[in-house]
Amino acid sequence: MEAADWVSLSDEQLVERRISKLGLRLEGTTLESLIKQMEAAQKTKPVRLMLADVNDPARVLSDHQNFYYALLSLGNEKEQPGAELNAAWYQRNAKIFAKLTQIAQPGDRILVVFGSGHAFWLRHFVQNTPGFQLIEPRAYLQ
Repeated sequence: MEAADWVSLSDEQLVERRISKLGLRLEGTTLESLIKQMEAAQKTKPVRLMLADVNDPARVLSDHQNFYYALLSLGNEKEQPGAELNAAWYQRNAKIFAKLTQIAQPGDRILVVFGSGHAFWLRHFVQNTPGFQLIEPRAYLQ
């Protein structure tokens, strides 16, 4: 995969491409069950409640640990796609936040809408960057 390819791929395609290159499978892993739980909830819950759930700070941390950290175990003695995916994911989110810092002016209120997989790192950057304040969205979604 070329370095620029990952920019044009969805998160799912990025994971699938790197995993399949090594002949690894998600079936039977904690990653598979997390994906299935999310898909099942999407069929029964209103969008606003799904958004409230995935924006719960405890859920953000849990999802990050159970998905992205679980990816770290993927690989072999020659390739480490889980580590590469985590590095690319960090970089992707750092670039998103860098753009926000470049356009934000003192006193601005900025609404950021991204997929839930971005929540951990974007929250991290907001909470650790002087001049930014995180306003939890859950109260507005329930």
